[in-house]
Amino acid sequence: QTSDFSIENDSSVSRRSVKIDVELTPDGYIFKLELLKSTNQVLLNNKVVAPGLVYLLSFGDCLILGKTKIRFDKVK
Repeated sequence: QTSDFSIENDSSVSRRSVKIDVELTPDGYIFKLELLKSTNQVLLNNKVVAPGLVYLLSFGDCLILGKTKIRFDKVK
């Protein structure tokens, strides 16, 4: 399976580090983060993401993959 997006110029990020699922509920969308395979730590709001757990993402959350920082924001 291919990635939906990739991070270029950061060799410390695995090609399939995390998965983010999007679910539509009656109350809106739910975003779920899961660690797939990563040599380096993945951080969510400066806390280590553990394998086997699913994390709910909220707008404003910060995800760090390798040397790349991603802020999870709502597009207006």
